[in-house]
Amino acid sequence: MLQTIRQTVAVAWMLAKRTLLAEARASRLSLLWPLIYPVAYTALFMALKPVMGGSARPALVYALHVFIGLSLWQLWLQGLQGQMRSVKAQRSLLSRADLSPSSLFLSGFLVEIVYLAPRLLLALVAAVLVLGFPGPVAVLVFLAMSVIVVLNGCVLGFVLQPFSTLMPDVAKAVQSVSLALMVTGGIFVVFPADLNPSTVTLLSFNPLAPLVHAARSPLLGEPSLFGWAAMAWLAVTFAALVLQARVARKVLPVLLERVGG
Repeated sequence: MLQTIRQTVAVAWMLAKRTLLAEARASRLSLLWPLIYPVAYTALFMALKPVMGGSARPALVYALHVFIGLSLWQLWLQGLQGQMRSVKAQRSLLSRADLSPSSLFLSGFLVEIVYLAPRLLLALVAAVLVLGFPGPVAVLVFLAMSVIVVLNGCVLGFVLQPFSTLMPDVAKAVQSVSLALMVTGGIFVVFPADLNPSTVTLLSFNPLAPLVHAARSPLLGEPSLFGWAAMAWLAVTFAALVLQARVARKVLPVLLERVGG
């Protein structure tokens, strides 16, 4: 059992390094792009804030709110889409090696965690400069729930992987609803403390709303609104991961045969 886990992690890290090195060779700015995107869009949104309206919170606090939300949303979506296309992307390797679905999943997750790390560090430094040190518990909750957000996206992509591998329209459907998930996920919006309970319930069907809020609220001192929903999505994420890991072992050979691996 322990030997299997070690082998799975070792293979996953090898694949993750292979992906990261390939991206580094393709672009000299590969290490900076994870920061450029959320910083640029945060600056753009703050420039448009007087026209669009927004939170009454201080500008720097609201900018941090947007930066964290954008960072987590982008990596959630990248993780989801990366898992959905991983079989096709790695089919040549899968056909030649005894690569388990667990290693394939974990490699994609590790790549997103590498991209997440500099964003979390920048967010923590900014939070300390703007608000002061939020306390060790708030920092730990922020870090842990940020990782859970990325894990949730990867797991949902893992679940959709068989369907997206065989039916390209699935990936198109996910792309088409990604903007709606961002809007209803509270990426830009600071939810008020007196938000209607029925609205909270409706928003909770979007995993981004409770999970991103649970990651961000302790760090920024925002009211906690989605406690039960965040815990429910946490349970769903781990349950789906365990179930899909078992299903994928049986499905992967069929997928490889269908895609010509």
